[in-house]
Amino acid sequence: MGALTMLTDAVLFIFFSVIAITAPLFDAQTCLPTALFPAVLLDVKALYASHSGDYLVTEKPHFFVGLVWVELLFQWPLAVASLYAIATGKSWLRTTALLYGVSTFTSMVSHYSQCLTVIPLNEKLRLSILSLCIRNDKIAIIEHKR
Repeated sequence: MGALTMLTDAVLFIFFSVIAITAPLFDAQTCLPTALFPAVLLDVKALYASHSGDYLVTEKPHFFVGLVWVELLFQWPLAVASLYAIATGKSWLRTTALLYGVSTFTSMVSHYSQCLTVIPLNEKLRLSILSLCIRNDKIAIIEHKR
């Protein structure tokens, strides 16, 4: 049981480390002025947007900007607190991880429903989103009738 706990903590530490770094450096570019960021970070985000065709990054719809604010003001501090809890062995890690997971799930439901039903996507992005909907060998496909 101790080995499983250590493995879980290691995976969570890597996950929360990525969130703690990318949220203020890349996601914040969605809602903060670009003058606050170095040119290399702006170029990396522009490269991602052109390569993936992610319309949320290029068009910045209002609902997405709101979700990024939630990530920066609520989820990012939870990720940092979770990193601290893992590093020091605090017992409240489960609480912060649960809060982070529920918040992420809630924002992703609105994100996926918007992507699959309202906005026309390029085929590569649509397939990557649909691949997340595979459950028990059934594919949940939501088609928007135009």
